[in-house]
Amino acid sequence: MSIMSIGETEPRPLTVDDLERLPEDGNRYELVCGRLDVSPAPKPAHGRAEHRLAWCLETACPPGFEIFQGTGIDLNADRTHHRIPDLSAFSLQRAEQR
Repeated sequence: MSIMSIGETEPRPLTVDDLERLPEDGNRYELVCGRLDVSPAPKPAHGRAEHRLAWCLETACPPGFEIFQGTGIDLNADRTHHRIPDLSAFSLQRAEQR
């Protein structure tokens, strides 16, 4: 899978609010220091591996935690660094705050 960065972010870095205006076209849109990174939708083999790993993690997850697929995570207060991991684990309390 390849990732493409879109242009310079002048005059300001992009934020999560800018991501909300992008099309839902199957691509994965992420931010790295305000720069837009676009990656294509995963291939079927990737999806199969993700599904199997999610099942394994779900069965091993301690009480009070849940596994999420494709949930975006803001990594800084400015919301200019936003990633979408294939899988993530959150406490149920934390997940309800999102």
